[in-house]
Amino acid sequence: MNKIVKAIVPFVLAGAAVFFISGCHTEDNDTAEGNVPALSGTVSIAPDSIEAGTLLTATYSGEEEVTFQWKKGGDKVGEASKTNPNTYTPEEMGIYTVTVSFSGRKSKISNPVIVKDDSRSILGGTVSISPDSASTGNRLTATYSGSEAVTFQWKRDGINIGIASKTKPNIYTPVMPGNYTVTVSMNNYKPISANAVTVTLTTPQYQGNAHNPIITSIYSADPSAHVWPSHPDRLFLYPSQDVFPAPSGFDTMDRYHVFSTNNMLDWIDHGEIIRRDDLADLGLSQKNPTNMYMWAPDAFYYDGTPDLGPYFFIFGHSPNPSGVSGQEWNYWTVFIADSNSPYKDFKNSVRILKDSKGDNVTGGHMYDPCVFADDGKYYVVLGGGNVCHIAELDVANFQLKEPWRRFTQSQLPHYNEGPWMFTRVNDFGEKIYYVMYAGKHDGISTGSDNQGYATADNVYGPWTYRGSILDKVSGDWTSHGSIVQFKEKWYLFYHNAKLSNNTGNLRSACVDELFFNPDGSIQKVEQTATSVPAVGPPLTQAAVTAEFGDYGKIEVKYPDLESESNDFSGLEFNKRYPAMDSTVIVGGLAGVNDPNGARKNVDGNGAVEYMNASGAYAEWTKISGGASGGRAALKLDYANEGSSLLLVTVNGEVIRRPLSVPTTGGWRNYSEGGFYLINLQPGDGNTIRFEGGGVNIKAVLIYHSSK
Repeated sequence: MNKIVKAIVPFVLAGAAVFFISGCHTEDNDTAEGNVPALSGTVSIAPDSIEAGTLLTATYSGEEEVTFQWKKGGDKVGEASKTNPNTYTPEEMGIYTVTVSFSGRKSKISNPVIVKDDSRSILGGTVSISPDSASTGNRLTATYSGSEAVTFQWKRDGINIGIASKTKPNIYTPVMPGNYTVTVSMNNYKPISANAVTVTLTTPQYQGNAHNPIITSIYSADPSAHVWPSHPDRLFLYPSQDVFPAPSGFDTMDRYHVFSTNNMLDWIDHGEIIRRDDLADLGLSQKNPTNMYMWAPDAFYYDGTPDLGPYFFIFGHSPNPSGVSGQEWNYWTVFIADSNSPYKDFKNSVRILKDSKGDNVTGGHMYDPCVFADDGKYYVVLGGGNVCHIAELDVANFQLKEPWRRFTQSQLPHYNEGPWMFTRVNDFGEKIYYVMYAGKHDGISTGSDNQGYATADNVYGPWTYRGSILDKVSGDWTSHGSIVQFKEKWYLFYHNAKLSNNTGNLRSACVDELFFNPDGSIQKVEQTATSVPAVGPPLTQAAVTAEFGDYGKIEVKYPDLESESNDFSGLEFNKRYPAMDSTVIVGGLAGVNDPNGARKNVDGNGAVEYMNASGAYAEWTKISGGASGGRAALKLDYANEGSSLLLVTVNGEVIRRPLSVPTTGGWRNYSEGGFYLINLQPGDGNTIRFEGGGVNIKAVLIYHSSK
């Protein structure tokens, strides 16, 4: 800086200081409403005038344990040191203040401090961003030409937007429009900033196709969402799975899949990671129909030991070691597995979690685990049956460090099950601990659960109940979910039963945006059919295959599934296959005649009734695919008294979702419906199999493509 500019700077800053001081003062902050008591002390900063790169220290004279929020020109400058939050080292010229706050008291603002230019050395390189203009969702890359080991700080419209990726701090993917720049710095050197890049708002070409549910290839419940430090631009989802059809008398939940997204619209199925039979192979369970319970899981990231992880997967399973009827779902064991990958290689490392005495963590209602990481410590939070359990975890030894601390409904009102814990800093700089859980938060003692939450200033409470944030979901059965921040937005993941026509034990993962009030309280989430906007460009299967190989397949979107059921354009009727055709194979509880009078052969029409999902099926063989095969469709001539679901298998491949057949109003009221798009092979060797419950099928009608 030349001498003329240096001479002008103090006068400019002094004038700015006069303007700034006229808008604030060192007494009570008048923005607080009501008769809120004032803090007992005062706050000040020393020294009152410094050069950039020099430490500022704020002092509070009162007894309250206040929080400190540093600002430059009235704008927040990010979190200060966690160990010394009352200190801050400004790297840029400007006017700085600090605000102190304490729950239930009016906040106070310090005297302003003028930070002038400094005499530190100048970095040897330059910094720039490319491209020099972009749309939201497109990656920005900062390049520093010097040899110094600098740090990168990204800003939008002059405001810090957080630390970039630890592994690639010079890369940032903006999800909001604005003017972006990056500052590089190093101890004892003046920071330098890059050229500003204007980022415009863009809408991905398929934005209007966003829809809930988000997972369509399987039924998925209890979604646990995470953004790992190793993959800051990708959100991973770890749900439980409802399998259809379930054995008679049981709900099948015996396996787990992993999904991910980098734009909140294209979801990638990374495949199955663990199933009940894997535990049996390890001697941790048994392969029998009563051991089907693998309920809500969670995952966490821990890189504290070179021999484990850093990805961990935790879940509850009821192995029913005694084989006692009625205990299939009420004797739980907590398991943990680790892997070097967030989406594979977990199944061979499963261990049983130990308690603080070294015994297995087992017992009634010990399910729905969540692992909460806070300042280097890890906590297991779990429990159903109206009791929440919390204990610190020794990750490296798969063991609790302390006995369980129990929280009943007297401490967490309406608590039933499914805890999810996280932290967030509100607009006043206060760190808040949240626990969301399922219960009767709507005040209705009967029916299914909804979601509510409580807050505290530490992991063990005491907790303050805050009320409901998610109404009951379609299907009116259970409620379970997770809350996560991704690309500057907060999301609530949950499940409903829309994909299965409100069949309560066939649920599907959904997501909607979550909003906080300035004090940190949560606004009630609106459940939408359109889900959330995309936060990145569209994906192609080719790009997914290049990155993940066989471990990545893009999910079909829900509207596409709807079109598969209804779009018969370009299709022409080919042939009707009656239920009494000689090529129809009937098995399980299905049949064409029944001396006991069950309606399995209605009015001599040869319709098959599927009594329940316990192996009952009908299989049409020798279905014609024509000379070239390919796109075809089917619909049923059927009757039923209530809406039903049928599992469809074409040529040995199970179709990704059941066929929905609405009620016809009675077993004798036949109607054509249940439209479904399939693919057939050339020739007459095709086989179509139906399994499910509560349908009389008179015939199957096949339509072929006319193209």
